[in-house]
Amino acid sequence: MTRLHVWREGEANLAAADTTRSPADGTRLLPQVTFPRRYEHRNHSQRGDFDVAPDLRTAVYYAHDGLVFCIDTSGAVVWERDLHAAGAPEGMTFVTLGYDDAGRVWALWSLQRRGRGADGRVDEWCVLDAATGAVLARAGVEVAGAARILAHPDGSMLLVTRGMYWGSATYHGRMADGRLTVAELVAPCWEGRIICDVSPSGAMLVSTGAEDGDPDVRVHRYPDGEVLSTFTVEDLVRGADEPEEPYISTGGAGLIDDHHLMITVARGDDDVEHPHEVDWEIHVVVDLRTRRSAVLPPEIGGDSTSIEPFGDGTYLTHQVFGDAHHRLPDGFVAGHTGQDAGAPG
Repeated sequence: MTRLHVWREGEANLAAADTTRSPADGTRLLPQVTFPRRYEHRNHSQRGDFDVAPDLRTAVYYAHDGLVFCIDTSGAVVWERDLHAAGAPEGMTFVTLGYDDAGRVWALWSLQRRGRGADGRVDEWCVLDAATGAVLARAGVEVAGAARILAHPDGSMLLVTRGMYWGSATYHGRMADGRLTVAELVAPCWEGRIICDVSPSGAMLVSTGAEDGDPDVRVHRYPDGEVLSTFTVEDLVRGADEPEEPYISTGGAGLIDDHHLMITVARGDDDVEHPHEVDWEIHVVVDLRTRRSAVLPPEIGGDSTSIEPFGDGTYLTHQVFGDAHHRLPDGFVAGHTGQDAGAPG
């Protein structure tokens, strides 16, 4: 199974690596393939979304004004698609992209309207043929703000959105018999929650609160959303060099595998010029079978600014001098913990 990490390699190139083919020994993760973008699109690199196909042969990226380009490893354009709906009002366009394993690209097209009295947004979730860019299906959604697309192992997709003023929303999308079915997750267990990861088996989802400072991370059963476990910030920092008012960042949790959850706990320094600047953080690994936990030490990435778990027992640490690929040592929590992550939620 392919597990991709994609990133920008300088201003010109998109890069990708299949982490199943990369050593997980703490060395820097190097690109296995790069995609040079068209020169005129590079100025949009800070806000343009992108993704790479599972076979590493093509990449899609958002350029501007609703335009999505598919390129090969030489930078040649395979296809381009204008997602801007005919007759849509004038406004600022945002696009979020994600490949699935069935030869399709899922693209959220979101328009922030301009002008007096222009409330709300115009939003569509589109499914494109990855080979030709043809629109296979589309459905209207209401996007709360920034969006992220998560692939579920069953072939469906989750569209997770978060807005500073509009709250959050999560949609479940599935293509079957050429038709797109989209449903919003509206059960009470999802109210005020942000889904941040899907387990490798697909049997669990992980959520955090919609705002920084929410006191817990929850593990939910899929698809009904029943809460299986709850972990509060007080549980996670027990035994650590605890500062005042630690918090779990929104989206700051993910599954290393089906049994181990990684959670980042941080604190913003209220005395600095930028109050939300993080001046303290730890990465805590929780064994979901025993509910015991341990702080990740620096020698296996505990000193990184953020961590991205891949679900196969490995994770990526983001540091100043590059990203490093690690594997969680066997028995790590049992061998290093003096903590207990509390009673079941």
